[in-house]
Amino acid sequence: MTKVSQEKERNTNGSENEGKESGMSMAPPAFNLTTDPVQAKMGNQPVQRQEAGEEGEEKSWWETITDGLSGFVSSVEETVSSWFGWGEGENQEGGQNQEQNPQAPTNQGPNPTPAPSPTPDPSTQTPATTTTVDVTGTVGDGGTNAPADVRAVQDRLHELGYLSDAAYTAEQVDASASGRIAETAMVQTLVAIGNFTQAAFGGPVLLIEPGQASESFLNGNLDHGLGNVTVGGNVGRGGANNAADVRAVQARLHTLGYLSDSDYQAEQVAADAQGQIAEANLAQTIAAINAFNVAVVGSSLYIIRPDGLEQTMLNNPPQFSVSIFSLTDSVGTGGANQPADVTAIQTRLNALGFLSDANRQAEAPDPTNQNPIPAGSLTETIAAINQFQHSMNLAQSGLVGVGDESHRQMMNPSLPEKGNVDIQRSVGRGGGVNQPADVRIVQDRLHAIGFLSTGDYLSERVDPAGTTNITWTNVPRTSAALDSFQEIVIGATDGRIDPGGKTERILNDPTYETLTTFNRNATNPDAAAGFSNNNAALTRIITAIEAGEGGHSPGEIPANLTNGAGVAASFGSAQMIGRTAVGTLQNNPDVASHYGLSAATLTDMVTRAANTNTHYDAIYNNVPAAGTDLATLNARIQAYTTANGQRFMTETGLYPDDIRRMYHTGNMRRIITAVNVPRGNDSSVTSAVNVNQEVTNLYANANFVASVNAIGVNRSSVTTYFRKTRTMGENRAAFQTKAIFNHPEGQKVRNAMSDGNGQSIGRTLIRDNFNETQGVVPQNQNNRDRVVAAVTALMHNSGGSAQSRYNNLNATLTDSYTVGFLARWDAL
Repeated sequence: MTKVSQEKERNTNGSENEGKESGMSMAPPAFNLTTDPVQAKMGNQPVQRQEAGEEGEEKSWWETITDGLSGFVSSVEETVSSWFGWGEGENQEGGQNQEQNPQAPTNQGPNPTPAPSPTPDPSTQTPATTTTVDVTGTVGDGGTNAPADVRAVQDRLHELGYLSDAAYTAEQVDASASGRIAETAMVQTLVAIGNFTQAAFGGPVLLIEPGQASESFLNGNLDHGLGNVTVGGNVGRGGANNAADVRAVQARLHTLGYLSDSDYQAEQVAADAQGQIAEANLAQTIAAINAFNVAVVGSSLYIIRPDGLEQTMLNNPPQFSVSIFSLTDSVGTGGANQPADVTAIQTRLNALGFLSDANRQAEAPDPTNQNPIPAGSLTETIAAINQFQHSMNLAQSGLVGVGDESHRQMMNPSLPEKGNVDIQRSVGRGGGVNQPADVRIVQDRLHAIGFLSTGDYLSERVDPAGTTNITWTNVPRTSAALDSFQEIVIGATDGRIDPGGKTERILNDPTYETLTTFNRNATNPDAAAGFSNNNAALTRIITAIEAGEGGHSPGEIPANLTNGAGVAASFGSAQMIGRTAVGTLQNNPDVASHYGLSAATLTDMVTRAANTNTHYDAIYNNVPAAGTDLATLNARIQAYTTANGQRFMTETGLYPDDIRRMYHTGNMRRIITAVNVPRGNDSSVTSAVNVNQEVTNLYANANFVASVNAIGVNRSSVTTYFRKTRTMGENRAAFQTKAIFNHPEGQKVRNAMSDGNGQSIGRTLIRDNFNETQGVVPQNQNNRDRVVAAVTALMHNSGGSAQSRYNNLNATLTDSYTVGFLARWDAL
């Protein structure tokens, strides 16, 4: 058993908002990629309104994938069992030149170089290695668990601080005993193994294997045993800032390298200090708290909360760094093995501890060689790839492809890998069938992504071979973990997973195959940038928009519609798409500053979005007008990839698989729009059309089915696209959101879109659009308040300028989205 385990969806949000999707895991902690990218300053202007549909303007983005080191990533502690959840809604629309995060420590992988600490806190020092683990068989969940092996692992985990004195005393095994140690006699040991591997691999592995990384990392000089930081109140901006709490946090941030020597010495709280420390005296400490949260916790908080994820991460920081690096082609067994790519993989495997210095040097490509490296010359490199894949629970192919799961996991080991949740019947409360095999699949996945703690998992996991359905009330911790996942990641909680439903789909892939993961602060309004408004007219508009979209549900609230990119185009209570979020951040520097996003980075992102749109349109125009067969499509995919693949990756940050996805998306769109049925001015089919029959006819077309299945678009989304073809802009918007999320600082944008369910940034956008509209609509306009509201709402939903929406006022007022909005606005 390795990093992650095994694993269909049900909409609860219902409403359709013009090409919007209505409404994601916690690889145990999120990862905030904090490296400064190579900036592509193209002079592009910010996008200020919600762009959506095929009619929305597309603005520009970045020009090159960057390599960089993001600092620490997250690791989940045993006690954090109920962190996250999601929402449903419908919205529109080679290198190794690593840059170190200046405030992050320099640790890289299992053999880190700790940040210097001239004034060390004795409670934070790593213990010396005294116990060597050399097991003869597997130890842990399902292991052979020979007494001597178990004892060796217990001794080392205790020495490293993962197994407490009490647990070590209670479960200590007699190494001279015979037989097998049962899992029930070593529960806390299993928990400790899970916590250790969480820090080492980015996910809980409950098995130590001889000759594998799990054993060698136990023997390595990892930065373990820091001791516990326990705070009684919030420390940081707006916190209680009790003297003892502040001192403890300062010492740990200094040890981890987030608080420099000079800043630590200048702000260090005296040992005998009492009471509250003035915030004015903690400027650098608060900045260090934010830097730590951004790099390790994946949030924008300026506080450390008691028993919060921030405190957990201070006590159990990950043992590896995130490093974004590009590849031009595959590396390993059967790979293209271009020298620069081989060097990139070797460098990363070495940093993660899977390839020794000696083996790296022995197999390093000759810098003067431009020819592919024979696989036979990369024996140790391929062995290291295999061991990495084994540790990450990936198929041991010995091959890393461009943008594939091995490449993603190598860049960020904490990313939750795609799961295999494929339940046969519903699981959960409210009518769940709860077949044992299905319940176990859900438990395995919730544990793997950090919602079900190892202790709770071990206490409640069911026998998948059982024949009696599980009474849901008998697994309360599993139930709570599912609720938490839905609340944080989906935004709608019904405590149930249905085959093919939204919860199942997102549980399988909470990252949407991007370099971001779900936002643990999606239910925390304190994490968001502030929003101020004293205008009653604006408040009324905001209320009516939110009521029709994400409402006030908690969580990320990703869009409902499935699309060709495989990424929700929009998130949050205002269902904001990625490109619009970046434009809003550009136009509101105070909000961008809250998330640590510079003007240059945002310009870089806008450029990347525009490049994505350019490639998307070129590919769509290369698909025959009425669609085509799979063989023809594959030939065009290959031709485009050969001619433009490297430029596509450099300009968009996407991968060759996204070229394939764009072609199949284009084929789906072409076939849908070729259906000759009467449509109104807003591209909606008329009431005379039998939509269900027309969609059934589409599914009788083998070419259509091949493309829809290739990109995973479900039938309900196809029906929405057919009802109103303008909503197919969802696909283009989603590819741009995907490109933004793949930016090294993409997690910050995802957090901005969903912190406190995205209300702050969503309302900021609506306010910006409202202010623009106020300057366009004349004061003598009849029903002016209503007109301003309608124009603002349609700008939010479908893009366009206030002037263009006002110039076409009749179309604005009769648009189906506006009609629904005005009904809610009138009722307020």
